[in-house]
Amino acid sequence: MAGGTARFGGSAWIVAAAPTPMAAAALTPSDLAALLDTAGRQRGAAAEADKLHGIVRNEQMHQPAAAEQAMGVHLQGLVRQLDAVCQTL
Repeated sequence: MAGGTARFGGSAWIVAAAPTPMAAAALTPSDLAALLDTAGRQRGAAAEADKLHGIVRNEQMHQPAAAEQAMGVHLQGLVRQLDAVCQTL
């Protein structure tokens, strides 16, 4: 993602690492903070990671497993497309 969707900050890195709510819920606050750091977050990564960890573990984020998996595959494709477009700009 360097040079592409990296300009969108941590969100693109997190979605690429965990495209489904189940995968995102498995990330620890340390994992999320590392992704934010990789994305270039310079301040407040730990606090933001704690906040995101609470959000992704929220029951309302989840769908039936098959639906989550299908949406995750679709989302991965969208992120790759966005990354390709961003790299051409």
